[in-house]
Amino acid sequence: MRRSLVSTLVAAVVVLGAATPAAAQPNTCIAGKLACTNVFASAVFKCYAKIFKAGFGGENQDKAEECVRKARQKFGTAVNPKVQCWDKVEAKEDVAKPETICPANVFDEFDMDGLVEDFTLDVANEEIAPGGPVPFGNTCSAGKVKCVGALFAGLFKCEIKAHKAGLPADPECIAKAVAKYDGGVNPTKGCFAKLEAKQKLGKFKTLCDAIGNAQAAKDKVDVFVAIAVVGLEP
Repeated sequence: MRRSLVSTLVAAVVVLGAATPAAAQPNTCIAGKLACTNVFASAVFKCYAKIFKAGFGGENQDKAEECVRKARQKFGTAVNPKVQCWDKVEAKEDVAKPETICPANVFDEFDMDGLVEDFTLDVANEEIAPGGPVPFGNTCSAGKVKCVGALFAGLFKCEIKAHKAGLPADPECIAKAVAKYDGGVNPTKGCFAKLEAKQKLGKFKTLCDAIGNAQAAKDKVDVFVAIAVVGLEP
């Protein structure tokens, strides 16, 4: 992965408050690659949710690694005899249709794979389960993984629509995705808050490893989405 490029973008996005630039004109290639990344990252988080719920180690660990490998195969960064998502998007380029042309000197699929890996591991290890893996599983951590997955998927969909239309991401679309995550005007309806409310002292698997960490996780999602978008734009 081109760490220097990614590191530069991370610093720039953080300084700018995770804001993404407006789409200057329609581009189905950028939209398509964002869609590929969305599917890939969503698949990786589903793998994580399964292992958090079942517990780490042994057979569960092997299943999780195989799950992620299959996600990479479909994305295009693991060996697969068939053409997969990222390459399919690039195969649709047509010089007669400027909106299909993929920008040059931007993230390739391996850059994006590395970004997804860094993001998913960081959120899982630092925000959702900072205490480390739980051998026997934890429904709160598994649930929070799903919460984060749903949030970034919602935000990615806003960006995908924007790039197809050549417009800035719709604020209403973004607000709707965020409200599903944090509860909007009623924080108790937030995804993390609901899981934290289900904790029972007598049931170890329901106990959350961290409390009140919804905003910290959201901040990382915002940065991830912003870097993914900026990294694909010319």
